[in-house]
Amino acid sequence: MSEPLAIIFYENLLAGNQLANRLRDLGYGVRRARVAQEVPEEAARLQALFVFLEIGEAQEAALEAVRALKSSPRTRHVPVLAFTGEQAPAEQQKRLQAAREAGADAATEERGLLAHLPAMLEQLLNLD
Repeated sequence: MSEPLAIIFYENLLAGNQLANRLRDLGYGVRRARVAQEVPEEAARLQALFVFLEIGEAQEAALEAVRALKSSPRTRHVPVLAFTGEQAPAEQQKRLQAAREAGADAATEERGLLAHLPAMLEQLLNLD
């Protein structure tokens, strides 16, 4: 039996690697998307269980990936968790709100994501 797969798009290498390592520790396979635009197709092709997208400098591409994931019958069921790096609080909240409006199932800052990852995954799996 293969591991459930998470696809991750991140720009901040430290945060992205920490997230990938934490997911592996929890028993998930991890695939890194090099650009946000490839996330929807990869999620569909690989039948991802989760998608994580950093809403950073490539914000528009990441938000478009969220919209594409949630509009496709092949991927609309896949939980999408958006996260931000360390920006000014107002900018961080603006980016998180944009991710929610694009269709992300959850949106948080990276420290909260890493600290509460198991609980967040469980909550996302129980979404209707």
